[in-house]
Amino acid sequence: MLSKQLKALLLLILLGMPVLFYLFLQSFGENKYEIPIFFEDGISDRLSGCEREVPHTIDNYFQSEACDDWSCSEVAGKYTVFCFIKSNCQSDAISELARVSNVFREKPFFHAVTIALDSLTDQRVLTKQVELYSLPESVWSWWSFQQGTEHLVRCGFNLNIDCDASHMVILVDSEYRIRGIYNSQDEQEMDRLVTEYQILEAEI
Repeated sequence: MLSKQLKALLLLILLGMPVLFYLFLQSFGENKYEIPIFFEDGISDRLSGCEREVPHTIDNYFQSEACDDWSCSEVAGKYTVFCFIKSNCQSDAISELARVSNVFREKPFFHAVTIALDSLTDQRVLTKQVELYSLPESVWSWWSFQQGTEHLVRCGFNLNIDCDASHMVILVDSEYRIRGIYNSQDEQEMDRLVTEYQILEAEI
């Protein structure tokens, strides 16, 4: 059987190939692959109580009281991956992020945030999983359930507060724009997250 180190090396090589191809096109060819900006024209009022902001950036939906607890400044200027946890809902997001976490280690512009979707989920859930998967605590934050959580998740990320949200992973750039939406139940989707993050990082 392959050792863990060899498996990690092979994963890095496979995930790095699209980025090398992108950089080649940047230097010698016509680049056709661009990471989209979601909701550039704002989100229509599909969910009641959500004001429309143009351009749509998630910091418009930060509430100061919640940010006092969350330390929202931790994601300022970062490329941040958000995932969500809700009690009584099974989620693959953290374990899938752990699977590809070697790519993100030591990245100066990377940060990850797990958001609790209800008051029954506390930080011990994240701490246990961080220890289980040997994730770098220095780049992983916990945002507990606050009065402003529902507003941020529904209006900022355009998600309902339900078990479906606990499967979603969202990539936000340094300007708080949503650049990727991924389903953590699909390994190919999570591999795409890595590729798109690396492409965005190459543009810094």
